[in-house]
Amino acid sequence: MLAGLRVAPEGVRAGYDRGLFDHWVDDDGDSCDTREEVLRDESRSKAQVDPYGCKVVAGDWFSAYDGLIFSVPSELDIDHVVALAEAWDSGASGWDASRRRAFANDLSHPEALQAVSASSNRSKSDLDPGQWKPTREAAWCQYARDWVTVKKAWDLSADQNEVDDLKVMLRTCNGTSPSVGEPAPAASSTTTTTTSPSTGGTVTTVTVAGLDCQGEAVTVRNGGSAPADLTGWSIHDEGIKHTYRFPAGYTLAPGAAVIVRSGGPAGPGELGWTNSFVWNNDGDTADLLNAGGSAVSTRSC
Repeated sequence: MLAGLRVAPEGVRAGYDRGLFDHWVDDDGDSCDTREEVLRDESRSKAQVDPYGCKVVAGDWFSAYDGLIFSVPSELDIDHVVALAEAWDSGASGWDASRRRAFANDLSHPEALQAVSASSNRSKSDLDPGQWKPTREAAWCQYARDWVTVKKAWDLSADQNEVDDLKVMLRTCNGTSPSVGEPAPAASSTTTTTTSPSTGGTVTTVTVAGLDCQGEAVTVRNGGSAPADLTGWSIHDEGIKHTYRFPAGYTLAPGAAVIVRSGGPAGPGELGWTNSFVWNNDGDTADLLNAGGSAVSTRSC
């Protein structure tokens, strides 16, 4: 995880002003600012919006830092996982206004912005992992992964104390990722699955059970005998060009399946990906990746 992270002392916080990072803007021109986009994307059920289709008024959010659940968006903050001031100290002080704006509204990396309880966000403030960790220890692994991912993506440095505490959090991750065998020969629909042992001798087997390209739907099924925690799991199409990340704390019961729908609103019990069409081209492939980033199931159409 830490390979390639540039280690250097933090710069002196001279000249920093939060206003130098123009944030909560509408860079994609859909009339919804970044905060509303994150709230809409991270709601575990379809977010309810105002008549104009943008302002989020209700939903179902899980605050990974402290394990709290919310249905009222005003009780949530959107956390810059790597705080703006921390980014400034780590290299952003040398950026131009355009790059700082892009960082402050980064929707291209799902790790960069998180909807969390206002109390946890304000407790964290602009502290790095050497100074602050989520109160919920179960969140440490993903938090450390997200932190490193963002810093690498934006070529930001990390000081030694920060790296040492990232190592502490990364040690809470679940063992080594299961190995994946050679994929089956290419066909119109193929599936490669990986099983991993759970507690009590039960087995969790999570696969892409169906891919309906015309219907813009991916079906993910837990065929094992233990609940499957899909925190950190994701679905990719064309590598990482299109990525859906399961909500933190999302669990799939034994024998249960869930549909992840794109191209329009999700139905009852479904997970909404994006309003953009993802599976409307020839030769699409859905890759299911576990929390360790290993592909565990593949299906094509």
